[in-house]
Amino acid sequence: MKTIIVLTVILFLAVISFAQEEGTGERPSEIKSKRVSGDASGSGPENTKQEDIFGKDEDSPGGTKSFTLDAKDAVLEEKTFTEDETEIVKPDVAESTSYHYNGDRQKDEIQTLAGKNSHHGGFGGISFRASEFNNKDIIMAGFRAGWIINRALGIGFEGYGVIPTAEYEGIDPDVSLRSRAVGGYGGMFLEPIVLSNKVVHVTFPIAGGAGWLGYIVDWEQNQNYYSNDLIDDDVFWYLEPGAALELNVARNFRINTGVSYRFTKDLELISTSTSAFDAWNYFFTLKFGSF
Repeated sequence: MKTIIVLTVILFLAVISFAQEEGTGERPSEIKSKRVSGDASGSGPENTKQEDIFGKDEDSPGGTKSFTLDAKDAVLEEKTFTEDETEIVKPDVAESTSYHYNGDRQKDEIQTLAGKNSHHGGFGGISFRASEFNNKDIIMAGFRAGWIINRALGIGFEGYGVIPTAEYEGIDPDVSLRSRAVGGYGGMFLEPIVLSNKVVHVTFPIAGGAGWLGYIVDWEQNQNYYSNDLIDDDVFWYLEPGAALELNVARNFRINTGVSYRFTKDLELISTSTSAFDAWNYFFTLKFGSF
């Protein structure tokens, strides 16, 4: 019962409000229009002059004009109100301002390592390594060259050659001469760099590629016994992760020293284990470049 009474009261108030609006005979747009009367009482003829937004009076025959500022696009709209109808004239505007466009573009833009705010450098260097092959200590020398992105990641190539100092006895059962190991390996590396601007910081290189190893007759004992000094050889694949400390000696010179472990695959040599080249490496590298 209470609900019916409340609905009846609301309906009654709505009817009264609608009747008052119809009785005025004025449109809301005309009520909002600011008009200036000919005399102080407002009973005289209409004056078509109206103050614009800059405080100047401007003739507007046939009706009154007002201006509104669209805050979103900063465009001035002109509205003309007449006795019978309201006409709105809006000048042509660009679809969107540069502010809105740039905002949408920056919001959807993909960030990359090679973006406009990134830093790029590069280096080349010589490197020395101490390792093992077939239970003998060996020394290797080589190079590293790479591209540095944002002082946080190095990408490049490396290559190392075995210095034939290690001597082996009885590699070839048919020959009583000593032999020496020769060969090398190389490939591509990735090197994450932590706190590159610090005097001492760390890097974590990981490399992979292919190599070649073999045995040759020791030249100190070779008396033309073989027409070919090569006893045996083979190619292999490798993967080598590591860790290093790096010292910033000068703006364009750094020293990198650390340790890595080399994993090999498909190495098959006479009198040699397939894992004979899987070993720890202790390296020392001199880097020159733009860091």
